[in-house]
Amino acid sequence: MPIRVVATGRVKEGPSRLDGDEAPTVVFVLDPFPGPGEVGLAHACEVVCRGHELAMWVTEGVQPGQPVTVNGELTMQPIQGPLEDDLSGVRTWIVAGAVRLGADSS
Repeated sequence: MPIRVVATGRVKEGPSRLDGDEAPTVVFVLDPFPGPGEVGLAHACEVVCRGHELAMWVTEGVQPGQPVTVNGELTMQPIQGPLEDDLSGVRTWIVAGAVRLGADSS
């Protein structure tokens, strides 16, 4: 079952086009905790934008430092290697269905 998310934050890096994919794919890094966050919190999440329309819009309209709202699915993949526990070895990213400029206040 997919995990649907709405994430807000600021664009930290990107957008960058990924080569080798059949469909246009653009990735940017979202900082969900811009500013002086709490120690120990992750301050980056990859956002993957697939499809010609969304990839082009993100490439042309999204700049580092801009506030954005991302609607999509949270994707998780285990990391290989010795781990303290199952939760400590998970890589996460958001596969975006929609990206809007500005932070959603709801």
